[in-house]
Amino acid sequence: MDHLKKLENRSIYIIREAYAQFRDTALLWSTGKDSTIMVWLARKAFFGSIPFPVLFIDTGSMFNEMYEFREHYKKEWNLNLLIAKNQTAFEKDYGPENFSDKEECCATLKTKALLDIREKNNLKALIFGIRGDDPGFGDKTASIIQTNDHFRIHPMLHWTVIDTWQYIKKEKIPIVNLYFAIRGQRYNTIGCAPCCRPVSSHADTPGKIIHELQRAKNTNPGGTELREGEDAYTIQKLKSLGYM
Repeated sequence: MDHLKKLENRSIYIIREAYAQFRDTALLWSTGKDSTIMVWLARKAFFGSIPFPVLFIDTGSMFNEMYEFREHYKKEWNLNLLIAKNQTAFEKDYGPENFSDKEECCATLKTKALLDIREKNNLKALIFGIRGDDPGFGDKTASIIQTNDHFRIHPMLHWTVIDTWQYIKKEKIPIVNLYFAIRGQRYNTIGCAPCCRPVSSHADTPGKIIHELQRAKNTNPGGTELREGEDAYTIQKLKSLGYM
C-alpha cells in the first residue's frame, strides 16, 4: 500500500469512527484545499453521500472565486450546506476595515458565527481539515479532542502540505483556481480577501506546486505555509476562542 493510500485510509477511519460516536456532526468547509480534501475523503467514507452537514463560515469578505466554487460543488456533490454568519455584523455591514486588528475581526466574524450555528443546530462534534504541520496548532497526535461542550475531530493530523498536493494531483481533486499561478502570482492559502497575500510563483499545476514546495523545504527545512495569511499566534488565539 502506498503512502497516500495509507493517509487516506487512516483519515477515512477517523471520519467514520467520529460519525459512529457523534451523530450531530458537521464538517467545516472553507473551500480551501485542505477542507476540500476533507469533503473528498468524507464522500469516500460514505460512498459518495455525506450523512452530515458541511459548514461554511461566511465573513462576507471571501474571494468571489470561493463563493462560486462553493455553489458549484454544493450541487455537484449534493452537500447539505450550512452557512454560518454573524447576522448582527452583516446587518451593520461590518467588514475587516471596522476592526482594530485581525484577532478582533476573526473573533467577531468567524468565531461568533461558528458558536451561534453550533448552538442552533445542537452540534456535538466538528470535523476540521487541520494538518499536523499547520503552524500554531498544539497537539499533533490527538485526532479527537474534547472541549467543554463539543468534540473537535482532526482526521488530517498525519498529513503534510506536500502530502495534500500529491493527493490532489493523484485524485484530480478540483480546487479553487486562486492556488494556481496567473501572471506570476498565486495564493498559498485562501480565506478573507483582505487578509491574504499572493506569493511570487509560476506554478500553475499541482505538480509544479509540489516541486516548488520541495525546493522551498530544502532551502528552509523548518518552513511551512500559513493558513489564511495568519501567523501562528493568531491561529492559537482562534483555537482558544473555539474556532479551531
